Amino acid sequence: MSYRSPGESRSLGSDMTRNSKLMSRHSIRAIVLGGLIAGFCDLTYAVTYYALRGVPAIRIPQSIASGVLGSNSFKGGWETAVLGVILHFFTAFCAAALYYTVSRKLRILLRWAPIAGMLYGAAIFFFMRRVVIPLSAVPHPKSPPHFIWTDFMVHVFLIGLPIALLAKHYGSQPLTQTIAPTTRKVAARDCL
Repeated sequence: MSYRSPGESRSLGSDMTRNSKLMSRHSIRAIVLGGLIAGFCDLTYAVTYYALRGVPAIRIPQSIASGVLGSNSFKGGWETAVLGVILHFFTAFCAAALYYTVSRKLRILLRWAPIAGMLYGAAIFFFMRRVVIPLSAVPHPKSPPHFIWTDFMVHVFLIGLPIALLAKHYGSQPLTQTIAPTTRKVAARDCL
């Protein structure tokens, strides 16, 4: 069954295909941009924080890689630093994909995106601190309280919030575009 006027020839099936492609594009944009922004902000914060304390920038991604490699990651040079960056952005993309996917079912995550995003950032912080890091091979040095507090704020405002706002932006866009019917005058002019 078609919902088009007699002059239109596209079928309902082609609309569904077009809508799924648009939804796919929207989800990819939300996840990729959310992951890139969250990963970049978090990594920039960590590199800056430790650079101000005299730690070389390469040590930050190496410490991320130590979650898989343990203390040996600090002996691996640029190879382990690259692995750390890849792991870091993989985690950020997974966080963005999870929020976007859940927001498709729980629409309140889109309606209340700023609050939900900040809560999501806090949840990511506690999940990383209480589950991921303790289960990883990371050497467990004590972090100073001011680092923990600023790291928490980074997760709330620079990780969770952008992921949620991008999910809202791309999740709220209409999947179909209204195309105005062309008149013979416009069609004739285009032929010239």
